[in-house]
Amino acid sequence: SEGDFSVRADDSSGPPEIRELSRSFNAMAGRVGLMIEHQKEFAGAVSHQLRTPLTALRLRLEQAQEAVGDADSALAHTLEASRFEADRLQDMVEQLLALAHLEGAAPATISVDALEIVHSRVAMWEPLASEKSVQISVVSHGPTECIAVEGALEQIIDNYIDNALSVAPEGTRIEVAVNKSGAHVVVDVIDEGVGLSEHDRMKAFERFWRSPQSVSEQGTGLGLAIVRQLATASGGTVELLSGNGTGVRARVSLLAR
Repeated sequence: SEGDFSVRADDSSGPPEIRELSRSFNAMAGRVGLMIEHQKEFAGAVSHQLRTPLTALRLRLEQAQEAVGDADSALAHTLEASRFEADRLQDMVEQLLALAHLEGAAPATISVDALEIVHSRVAMWEPLASEKSVQISVVSHGPTECIAVEGALEQIIDNYIDNALSVAPEGTRIEVAVNKSGAHVVVDVIDEGVGLSEHDRMKAFERFWRSPQSVSEQGTGLGLAIVRQLATASGGTVELLSGNGTGVRARVSLLAR
């Protein structure tokens, strides 16, 4: 259950039925462990193999842009669009590598202060939000110590705020709420965008899914898949709910300490 597929049940003693059950569990653990290991190796190997030609492609496109300059605006525009797509593909490869690293792993968890992390991430995003005339506010109630993989909550909050800023209209507000709820600490990032249907909110954490309302062409559709994997590795959950009348409430729930 902790992700260590080398563990085996003792099948050398006990009633015959128990020994047979132990052998079945051991065989299953071996098959599942091998399947996950092959999946990780394949994803990692493919992603690593793609890195080099993608980097070379990007350099050649930059050289072509410098050679063309502004002499041919149509060609320069085509080269810029090609470089943009190469950058997006490189981002996708990096995120696939991150997913391959997370899947099947059982990283150690630590105690973190969710409110402290929220304030640090909001401070980082505030300049970009100001450029878009969007205000980010933080509200909190109760203790906010929780359990997470090191760095996981920072990545989750960054992804949620980034998504919220991509859909937030000018002059609106993004609220980041941190609350204790039973045995969990819950962090919500709430925007005032157009929102998502219930069907889209259910599909949002699938790989390569992108919002039909997204105004950005830079997304890879992997960000929320990584968010879900980080939350799962931390023993928590994620979900998208409807916002306060409009928009989306992006939630992560982690075990309180």
